Amino acid sequence: MQISNQSETFDTNGEKQHGISTIIGSDPEDILEISVDRYTPEIKKTTIESINLRRLPIGWQALQGLGSAINWMKDSPIESQDLTAIKPPTEIYFAIPMVASVIANNNNPQIPVMLPKKIEIEKIKPWLWILDKFIGKFSENLSEKFGNYIEKKGQNIVTETGTKIYKVSERIRTIEHPQEQFITELEELYRHITEPQYTKYQDFWGDEVIEEIPMEDRVREIVQFFAQATRRIYLGGDPNIDYNERNRKSHRANYPILSICMYDIIDTQIGSLLEEGIVIATPEFLYGVETFLRQHNVSNIRPAPNSPEFDLFNPNTWTRAAMELIAPEKLERVKNGLPHVLSLIHKALPKSGSEFSKKLYEISENVCSLKAQGESDTRIAQNIFAY
Repeated sequence: MQISNQSETFDTNGEKQHGISTIIGSDPEDILEISVDRYTPEIKKTTIESINLRRLPIGWQALQGLGSAINWMKDSPIESQDLTAIKPPTEIYFAIPMVASVIANNNNPQIPVMLPKKIEIEKIKPWLWILDKFIGKFSENLSEKFGNYIEKKGQNIVTETGTKIYKVSERIRTIEHPQEQFITELEELYRHITEPQYTKYQDFWGDEVIEEIPMEDRVREIVQFFAQATRRIYLGGDPNIDYNERNRKSHRANYPILSICMYDIIDTQIGSLLEEGIVIATPEFLYGVETFLRQHNVSNIRPAPNSPEFDLFNPNTWTRAAMELIAPEKLERVKNGLPHVLSLIHKALPKSGSEFSKKLYEISENVCSLKAQGESDTRIAQNIFAY
């Protein structure tokens, strides 16, 4: 069990000097205050250059162009054209070593966790400090409880962020060749969607009717499946439970890389493209996937389907027909831009999952060592994101 109090670190197996600190167990909610023995961890000498994220073995050049490629394909562009240039705001620099300590601790329990104190949280949220002081004018007891609540919420955010990153890393670690796996999963997904699927039901007269499931419905179910599966694995629950019978073949275990890729965008503005956009542009979406697969020597796959014809008595065709009439260029951008986006994602993925995770944990441990050596949060954050 690891312990931390602001910039000081502790461990229950350490040298004795009585004090008060915060213990965090295996459950992020398991946070409490107790009297502990002080411990000074062994400081591993390291250099500030060793924590740069550019040391991660991924395709940084491909990642650099991914933002602009996505922007070209869709209407509501993501904020950063260069995804490698994204940096956190300076006011949360103090939390970066803490998040790194959570990642390092998950990998190596001997490394203590650092968690924020109320005063640090109030510095980035001044209104909390004002509210705390206002409450204190009426009741010191309520003010203390409010302060403890603020502190616990901040600690939970740090813990959950670090744990989420660790779980993604562990998922990647189990994949021997992520780049090859990406192509394999896309091929399997494409075959599953383009293979005719049927549903049975009884009509008004009690006769059994067999109908083919529309391609758009299959695509919609796949997108919803990924949304639920990715949330399940990171937010709790069993990721191996299919959300409906018809998606049994789309078991999350078959698509580990695609689930990871989609997780970080499922709740962002790009996510709007995933469900409604992709469903409307199903022929173009599948054409883009087919083109990418053939560019990577995947053969014996069905050709992408043509656009469904407008049917006055079928409301499912109305939106598609309207899009073809009003904005056909948007459909063409998906068709022509998706192969390039997929290619950049493929190149950005690490060649070795284990090497990626190993380097991430090394960087996290080095951050903890630099913090113990007395490096400032600002200098650590600047060097992590330097490029």
